Amino acid sequence: MHSLFGRHALTHRLVPGGLAIVDNSVTTHGRTDFTPRYDGRDRWLQRSFAARDLRRSLPHRPGDGHVLLG
Repeated sequence: MHSLFGRHALTHRLVPGGLAIVDNSVTTHGRTDFTPRYDGRDRWLQRSFAARDLRRSLPHRPGDGHVLLG
């Protein structure tokens, strides 16, 4: 299975301030290995989520707000 991913992988190098948008319903994704320096210049993995249908998350959003609670 691992070799299958390697044969079909597309690699994108992001620059500071770059953004990658991935549709998790049709793809798999990951990040390459790196050795952290712990000097304040290491890369950070940040994420955000988008929803197609907010109705499904209504029980987890108090007051019909935009913040999801566990």
